[in-house]
Amino acid sequence: MGFKEAVRACLGRYVQFSGRAMRAEFWWFLLFAVGVFLIMDGIDQAVFGPYGDGFLLPLAQLALFLPPMAVTWRRLHDMGKPGWVALFPLAFTTVFFSVLFGGIFAVVALEKAGVGEDNIRIIAGVLTYAGIAVASLVQAGFGILLLWWLSRPSEPGANAYGPAAG
Repeated sequence: MGFKEAVRACLGRYVQFSGRAMRAEFWWFLLFAVGVFLIMDGIDQAVFGPYGDGFLLPLAQLALFLPPMAVTWRRLHDMGKPGWVALFPLAFTTVFFSVLFGGIFAVVALEKAGVGEDNIRIIAGVLTYAGIAVASLVQAGFGILLLWWLSRPSEPGANAYGPAAG
């Protein structure tokens, strides 16, 4: 599958999360999306300046929000993995921000309880930096794992998600 066929296939199955997608389809479409974003950002910066209120990049991001998710889902199916594993980074991010906001509320509660300001700063600083370090490592791990899965060869023949792509 070439560049044109991959883009046509992904845009033709805009929000289709069932079925399978070959490795070439995924990577060519990813290249297309990145190219569109770079071009739209370049036009926005040329017209509106580097800190202007350009609208082409956000419009392109909105238009191309679902197809990369769908092709990633189908690509995981092509290797025999459930598509929802692509949501691991999002789930972890949600948990991370929940813990972060919980920490903010805990600091506020400690202030109201009369704990010294210096002690609160030390506790908040340690928890914040430790949390960011752990979250960064876990996110990097999820990203590397997902990238590795997406780069693996297709599962030969039919699998639980349908016949071989192509």
